Parts: sequence; structure tokens; C-alpha cells
Amino acid sequence: MKKAKSKKVILVIISIIILLFMMYNLFWYLFVYNEYDKYIAGFEEFRPHISYVLNGDDGYLYNVKYPDYLSFTGNLCVATNDGKQALLIWPEVFGTYKFGVQIIDEESEEEYSIMLNNSRKADVLYCKGNMKCPHIITSAITLFATLSAIIA
Repeated sequence: MKKAKSKKVILVIISIIILLFMMYNLFWYLFVYNEYDKYIAGFEEFRPHISYVLNGDDGYLYNVKYPDYLSFTGNLCVATNDGKQALLIWPEVFGTYKFGVQIIDEESEEEYSIMLNNSRKADVLYCKGNMKCPHIITSAITLFATLSAIIA
């Protein structure tokens, strides 16, 4: 009798775990993955169900990258056609955004990735091979302001 009761308890626990996982998947699909549909109107599919691109009439390249399965991180990108400057936007679940800028230095070919907060200040600065690159922050903030005005 105890064996049958413990089997029932295990079955109930497994059922609850499966139900919670299904609910999490539904939440993720409706409130994360599905939210990116509004960004892809007029875009061409680059990687099926993952990435969409648009060469804008204004000379910029636009990209929408859906979040990976059960990830909350997808992104929007506005880049120059040569790929040397890009504004990255990470929509968050409750309507806020995170911003970043990537710049490739023409002379050194180094790539700079800078996270910006909403007041256009550099929060995190990463430069391939060099953790401190203050000379590029001004360019990043200018690029952020320019590209934010374009997509506004």
C-alpha cells in the first residue's frame, strides 16, 4: 500500500513539473517570442524563424533577431551598410529597452562594444583586447543619438 501511495506522489510531482514547464513555454511564447512579430513587417527572412533583415531606403541595415528557445534575449539592430557602426536594442519583457553600440575602429580594426543606459552614459565598456577605450565613447554616444532619432 505504501508503495502505491509513493508512486502516486511521484506521479503528481512529475505532472506538476510538466504542467509548470508547459505554462512557462506558453508565457515565453506569448510575452517574449511573439512580441517580435511587430518588428518584422516588410523584412526578409534571413535565417528561418530566427533573423530578419531589411536594407532601408535611408542607407541603413535593419535586423531583428528573435530570442532563442526559452531565452528572453533577442535584439533589434540598426547598422551602417559597411557594418562599422551599429546600434543594438534589446527589448525587455515589460516594455523597457537596453541599448548598446558596436563600433569598428577604421585604423586598428578593433571592435568596441559599449552598453548605454537610457541617459546615454556608458555602463559597460568592452574593447576586444583592451578593456579601457575612453576615446571611443564620444563616437558611441553620437552614434546612439543619431540612430535613436532614425528609429524613433
